[in-house]
Amino acid sequence: MIYIGADSIKEKLKKLSDLDVLNSVLELRKHKDKLDEYHRHAHLTAISTEKSLTLFLCVDTKGRKIFGLSIQNPLERNSPIYVSKVRIPGLNEMCEKLLAEGGSQKGGIVRLPIDVRCLAVAGDDDFLRKEIFKEKVYGVTRLSFAEKVDDKLFDELVRIHGASFDFAKTYLTNDYILCVLFPPHDINKEHFVLLAEIAGLVRNEMGLSIPASVKPVMGHKKVLSSFAVLYEDVIDGLNVQEICRTFCDKVRRGYRSLITEIAN
Repeated sequence: MIYIGADSIKEKLKKLSDLDVLNSVLELRKHKDKLDEYHRHAHLTAISTEKSLTLFLCVDTKGRKIFGLSIQNPLERNSPIYVSKVRIPGLNEMCEKLLAEGGSQKGGIVRLPIDVRCLAVAGDDDFLRKEIFKEKVYGVTRLSFAEKVDDKLFDELVRIHGASFDFAKTYLTNDYILCVLFPPHDINKEHFVLLAEIAGLVRNEMGLSIPASVKPVMGHKKVLSSFAVLYEDVIDGLNVQEICRTFCDKVRRGYRSLITEIAN
């Protein structure tokens, strides 16, 4: 078995190798005749926690395992061909030990490769190395992202996921870190459109990227503005918290300056 990722969770994550996955293999065999390229399919089980990461366990047709902590639920990226009711004994307890919170297991049969960015990953040597090799051939970074994750980066990403900095909130997504600005409580809500215009000007002035979508996290809240931060930039030392606070400060000062000018 090999492990890739932050040393701080290595021993806890490696314990998933002891879990009994026989039922996962049997579930795959049950659908064998219906699966094109049977060997390219796997049984995937995931537990998404409310405030943290997703713990997943992937079992191929030979019973080999890949398991890890991913930024997004892999079942959202690898849509199940068949939903499975198989549950892995002991996985929930492992999740609580790793992430200090639990969740419910969901599973299904999916087609490889696993399409989620991982902060830590482990598994049977030949299975995991083969999947990572394919990523490098196709120029994608999913399981192999864990190669870049040390303890410092792991702690930082976990800390900023769902965190608030002034009236900005940050979320980890599969492709980037999403920073969303919501209307601040200390500013007149009737001035939302004005605030949004100012936020747009500040975003352009700071040279920040516009994310593809805020729908996965915004719910029914109004969004003033948003921008994306690449994981590669954080690895290179970019401080997400500092950028968020600077953005909010510029928006607030711009708003107050304009209101003062109008009042005079």
